[in-house]
Amino acid sequence: MSLNSKPTNKTPDIKFSIGPSGSCPVQAEGTINGKRFYFRARKSTMQLFIGNTKSAIPKAGGVMLEKPYKGEEGMAGHACPNECRDFIWKHAGEALSLQASQEMAM
Repeated sequence: MSLNSKPTNKTPDIKFSIGPSGSCPVQAEGTINGKRFYFRARKSTMQLFIGNTKSAIPKAGGVMLEKPYKGEEGMAGHACPNECRDFIWKHAGEALSLQASQEMAM
């Protein structure tokens, strides 16, 4: 199984440059449709930051999407890599929409 997704008409083009790996937090970086992303799972949340082509940090024109971890309370930092990839794939479209809305508001 490839770590990167193959885009279709409905799925974003996701490329991982780092991770998901680590523990407390689990982290990943890469691009979604050419926009940089940073993912972090820690405590009881999973967060997906997406930005412009230079930075995924919200203060640099990006947005953060945060969702509660569906596993054991307080254990998101121990989520397995497949769980983290699934989260990113599931929420990439929503994060892109948020980021596009922010760009239009500027």
